[in-house]
Amino acid sequence: MTTSIRSRLFRALACSAVTLTLVLPTAAQDCPQLLGRWPFGPASAVAVSGSLAFVGSGVTMLVLDVSDPELPELLGSVTLPELVKGIAAAGSHVYVANGMSGLRVIDVSNPSAPVEVGVSDVTNEGALDVAVAGNRAYVAYGSLGLRVIDVSVPSLPAVVGAIDTPDSAREVAVVGSHAYVADGGSGLRVIDVANPAAPIEVGSLDTPGYAYGLAVAGSHAYVADRTALRVISIADPSAPTETGSLSTPSSSFDVAVSGGLAFVSEQYNGVAVVDVGDPAAPAARGLFDTFDPNDVAVAAGLVCATDNFEGLVIGEFSNPDAPTRVGVYQAAGNAHAMASAGSLAYVGISASPNGLRVLDVGTASAPVELGWVETLDHPQAIAIAGGHAYVAELNDGLQVFSLSNPVAPVPVAVLDTEGETRGVAVAGSRAYVADGSGGLRILDVSNPAAPVELGAVDTPGFAYRVAVAGSHAFVADEAAGLTVVNVGAPAAPVVVATLAAPGYANDVAVIGGHAYIATSGGIQVVDVSTPSNPHVVSEVDESAKAVSVSGDLAYFSGWSGLLVLDISDPSQPAEIGSVELVGGGSDLALADGLIVVADGDAGVAVFDDCEGWTPESLVSYIPAAAVAAGAQGAFFQTDLEVNNTGTEEAQLTVQWLPRGEDNSEPVGSSVIELGAGESERFENVLTELFGLEPDSVGALRLVASSGSVIGMSRTYNIPGAKAAGTFGQGLPAIRSTDMISGTEPRRIIFLSEDPDSRANVGCVNGTAQDVQISIALHNARGELLDTRTMALGPYSNNQINRIFRDFQPVRGYVDVSADSEDALYYCYGSMLDNQTSDPTTILPQVPSDDTTFIPATALAAGLEGAFFQTDLDLNNAGMTGLTYRLLWLPRGADNSDPVASQQFSLSAGTGVRYANVLESVFGLDPDQVGALAVEASGPELLAMSRTYNLPSAKMAGTFGQELPGIPADRMIPSGVTKRIIFMNENDDVRSNVGCVNGGDESVAVSIRLFNAEGEALETKTMNLPPFSNNQITRVFRNYSPVSAGYVDVWTTTPGASIYCYGSVLDNSTSDPTTVLPQ
Repeated sequence: MTTSIRSRLFRALACSAVTLTLVLPTAAQDCPQLLGRWPFGPASAVAVSGSLAFVGSGVTMLVLDVSDPELPELLGSVTLPELVKGIAAAGSHVYVANGMSGLRVIDVSNPSAPVEVGVSDVTNEGALDVAVAGNRAYVAYGSLGLRVIDVSVPSLPAVVGAIDTPDSAREVAVVGSHAYVADGGSGLRVIDVANPAAPIEVGSLDTPGYAYGLAVAGSHAYVADRTALRVISIADPSAPTETGSLSTPSSSFDVAVSGGLAFVSEQYNGVAVVDVGDPAAPAARGLFDTFDPNDVAVAAGLVCATDNFEGLVIGEFSNPDAPTRVGVYQAAGNAHAMASAGSLAYVGISASPNGLRVLDVGTASAPVELGWVETLDHPQAIAIAGGHAYVAELNDGLQVFSLSNPVAPVPVAVLDTEGETRGVAVAGSRAYVADGSGGLRILDVSNPAAPVELGAVDTPGFAYRVAVAGSHAFVADEAAGLTVVNVGAPAAPVVVATLAAPGYANDVAVIGGHAYIATSGGIQVVDVSTPSNPHVVSEVDESAKAVSVSGDLAYFSGWSGLLVLDISDPSQPAEIGSVELVGGGSDLALADGLIVVADGDAGVAVFDDCEGWTPESLVSYIPAAAVAAGAQGAFFQTDLEVNNTGTEEAQLTVQWLPRGEDNSEPVGSSVIELGAGESERFENVLTELFGLEPDSVGALRLVASSGSVIGMSRTYNIPGAKAAGTFGQGLPAIRSTDMISGTEPRRIIFLSEDPDSRANVGCVNGTAQDVQISIALHNARGELLDTRTMALGPYSNNQINRIFRDFQPVRGYVDVSADSEDALYYCYGSMLDNQTSDPTTILPQVPSDDTTFIPATALAAGLEGAFFQTDLDLNNAGMTGLTYRLLWLPRGADNSDPVASQQFSLSAGTGVRYANVLESVFGLDPDQVGALAVEASGPELLAMSRTYNLPSAKMAGTFGQELPGIPADRMIPSGVTKRIIFMNENDDVRSNVGCVNGGDESVAVSIRLFNAEGEALETKTMNLPPFSNNQITRVFRNYSPVSAGYVDVWTTTPGASIYCYGSVLDNSTSDPTTVLPQ
């Protein structure tokens, strides 16, 4: 969204007096958070190369085998951020104009597994079309004109030249040294691109209509000019001249040319075949039958047209006067209506044929289609009640489907209505139909197979949607606003009130005596406790198409995106969060903690429902920060890095929480402005932001304007002797919502006290109330050694150094717990190497799955003379014994049938440590790198690994890189992007990125590199076989020096789950430190 919803005014109205109330920015970028998508939609663009057709469908690009044009077959697909606008194919790559997400480069060398490998993203205008010639891609960027992009390295597309055009660059073709642009209201523009860095317009012809599409063949350009096909001579590119034209009966959007024939897509008419053998007299020949075509391509005697309703339609034209349809690949259509029942979503699809799709959204990251049934007309709204689906179907009335088999709806009844059926609600044995010009109609559905109309009433507007509460129906009545109907007597409903809306009323929901109205001019909250006297109590200046309400939350979708409001006080609705919607958000429903959105051409999007969100969701804590001397002659200081993962600017204040003090009124920094995608690093943050001198220790509180702000700290030793440069202890910013709450204990494992290392435990209080934390010390046998207590005042913190001092040598763990159900706090472990005082963080864990992945293990030489090995610590956090085995997952291998260890057992509360696990458990010799999986008989097994450097010179003993075990249910699902910050590449440090595939199918992982300014540097691809893993060392090598860089990681492989991590290594000691994704 170009303007943030949360930056606008919320208007509160009381009776006739108007009071303006400014609600402070409280929206969280991660609430609502996109969890998954069913990404298919209408066919929008096509390119053909050999036997393959590349087709845009919603936010996916499909790869179809059209070698048998009668039976086009889907080979593979790749999901993209935005709607597909234009496609060009060249060699083993396909180039996609992806709207606001710019140019995407797709590797299709394996057609069954296409993968995005590069992106050139211009975010303030949409990429509408692309042409490729040689090593250049030419992108039509709407009002920005034409961009010339070097794609000689497909993973590194780079803009090398640009030229603005007078209107809106819609389509582009390139021949020789000239690019030809269909420029909307400014007609044809001819641009010399002989010097790609300095394209220059050399000719133009302002056509009478609106230039949507074009093709170039020989010495002529053919322009689809909305009202006509125009044939233009470009024999002299500096003086294009129209030689002929042919009017079209409807809007013409695109044109392709082959062998003296032009193929023109004509809205609601078909693809016209035009003889252009005589450029001065183009002549209509035949008409290729398709309902609503848009993009057209011609290859090998076939015409391929994308149709908004039908999909990809393939025809042949050996007889131009009678072209024939050969085959069709049915695309998904437009997701227009939505209802839910449990984990099933019922989606009304406008297509040819129209239909009702049944999706399982139980796994939100990977919605799956389970069923489909055809409807009579375009589904406008759906209500689920009593084992039936009631579907409003525009011109065919209300159709009823039995859901006795929920995934296979069966039509059982149809009742045609007088008007245009737009909305439906069911209450008891009555169905209430918003019937457009037919007003409100009331049906008896006590027998769903035989609905009977009981009564009807005309409404003053156009009845669009309806909600029912008690004896009244509330109609979103378009231009008339809200119309209230008394339905106490179903045979004689009576309009009792109307209330004007700021725009067309599109939808309405009623709860707790208030109606929430989605209108084209804003959101209205209306007191309807007295139905005959409704009155507005507040308005939100944001247009919406649909609304759903649950408890204290209201959800609105529309062109502005998805908006969640806290309506606990209806007179003062407060924004909780908002997020962009790619397809316009036609409708939405709530399903088992999820928001499921029918997102128009973009398919179906699934979000979390923001239940439990509080303003504290915008607060996070760095539990420890210092500029102070430590034990063993160490001196510690802390760096802080923050990053804005959102698409809009965010503000941040950092607050200083001194150790052991009452921090109810903390000292705050100046406001820090973070642009979209921007990182900022504060070295020695306590001195830089607060002017503190040694010795200062404590914690930091980060208060942001948006949940899109993430952070991480580095606390490291800088001894006077400069004995060893080590990265130090990485501590992520912990959101208040992720802190430890209540009295339930949390366990921190892999703690030791011996001549080589020492362990500390620190905690921070996340509330304004005093809290007492108990820290129970256990050895590996589970024996309780001691219980220490830590009393923390408001927002205070403390640390117990060498917590196992009295019990050394010991390998153990601690359980931390609080004395109050209202407690909110966080504790961490810190392991320090006694030689260098290098600290490493150990975070508390929560068991959740019986399969856990250790993403990286080694017994191998590394860069800079390093040699790495891995230790593994396991702990049974349950109350009963369990069994487990380890699985060895070699790097890069297909690990469908991995090597497994013997079965081990572990008693309740006990732990075990495997030093050099690859050798001690699997008997491996150097050089071996890979990952581990741990399969246990229950979910209570915790795991933590330590991978560390053992250089031959033993120049520095450092703890190394800790990697927690990642439960299978906490991997990164398909379609979700995570960010890894604090990445560097310079003379002092280097950064790696590793990933593991948690599934039994191959996946493609995208890794996009950014600098601190948020500029995308490159997109790398990691292809992982089943249960495999890999690591890219020195990932920023080609961009050194880089400071405060970051990477985004994701996969679009359907059903996949992955996990990626960052590793920052000190070049002096090769000491690695983990940076986890956020």
